[in-house]
Amino acid sequence: MDTQAFATHSDKIILIAVRGTSELVPDFLRDFDAFQVPFEEGIGAVHRGFYEAEKKADDFATKYLDKFHTGQKILICGHSLGGAIALILSQMLRNRLGFTYEILLYTYGSPRAGDAAFVKAAESLVHHRMVNHNDPVPSVPAPWMKIKPGKPMPSIGIRFGHVPVGFAAYVISMNNVDGEPYAHHGQLQHFMPVDFGGKEMSHILWAPVCETLAQHAACSIALAQHEGLPARGSLIEQVMGVGDHFMTGGYVPHTWATLRRWQEALANQRPRVTGREVEWVDEMLARVEAQLKEKRRQFSHTSDPFIRISQRDIASLLTEVQKLRMTRERLQTLSLHTIQLKDVYGSCAADAEGLAESVERWLSYSDNTRVEQLAMAPKGLSRAELDASMGIHVVGAPYTGDILDLS
Repeated sequence: MDTQAFATHSDKIILIAVRGTSELVPDFLRDFDAFQVPFEEGIGAVHRGFYEAEKKADDFATKYLDKFHTGQKILICGHSLGGAIALILSQMLRNRLGFTYEILLYTYGSPRAGDAAFVKAAESLVHHRMVNHNDPVPSVPAPWMKIKPGKPMPSIGIRFGHVPVGFAAYVISMNNVDGEPYAHHGQLQHFMPVDFGGKEMSHILWAPVCETLAQHAACSIALAQHEGLPARGSLIEQVMGVGDHFMTGGYVPHTWATLRRWQEALANQRPRVTGREVEWVDEMLARVEAQLKEKRRQFSHTSDPFIRISQRDIASLLTEVQKLRMTRERLQTLSLHTIQLKDVYGSCAADAEGLAESVERWLSYSDNTRVEQLAMAPKGLSRAELDASMGIHVVGAPYTGDILDLS
């Protein structure tokens, strides 16, 4: 199967980039081979398709490192399938006998690659996991996917009416009864649009901890079961909603927009989220939190014999309520932190002269200074103006973020 990677280096850094899904037949065969196999070089189990591809990348990477590594930091990155391979590769290199590598991992739209034991063993690996809004790929493979089709599944499920929330497939109705579930590794950095109605929209990159935002793409999955697996929308519906996964159409422009947004905050000496954004997002999260509490209350007191509710399901709802509170606290923290040079440019901020030269060169390209709504902070509005901008709510219709029962 066609696994490809690219490597280059300087006296300070070795960069290894792993290609994502490209060759339709071999790559998709890998993507869908979600059976868990033991991670021979460490602890836990991993996705068989990704693991087999990673072994090809590992052979390439170790030969390159044996020839060129003289103590440099190793940056490993990958998009989609490449992100999953990059994660397993990073952990394999960390466990390589007789070698000590300093590894920093960046992934973009990566699916889950290993089980909870594998993720825990790799806990000390620094991994920035980027997810672009409604990218469906990070929601797969589902935690329960080691279960074979035909095994019984709980009949209860909830879903959210609209993005950017969606908590369904991850929290309720997916029980892995045969071993450790698939899990995500790394610090989530979530690129989320904030729609104020009309034609005005902003975007923020932040690190929520709640599955309501982290797994919102799962709202496209209706929890009606077919042979133990969730039924998905039609192929056309899936294709129409997959645009956020693409690198050139999604992650690249949104990465550019994030840099422009942070530069704007730095120039104006303000936080990278505005009060208006905080108010809108926090209000939505508060509404979801209230609904989850109500769902938990209903589930705890149900007498319907056709609804099978386990204590695990109820505990999952309670855990999500707690994570929502943590996410709201993180949002408030963001609103109080004024952007500094190191927030935008990292370790490069220590070299003021070199950074100034690099930024000047970057800004010399007209595309990098154009006014683009995607990259700009929203205008400040009063609460009354904010309410008006969100439009008139139709009585009986769900709000953004409302939970709906499946019939």
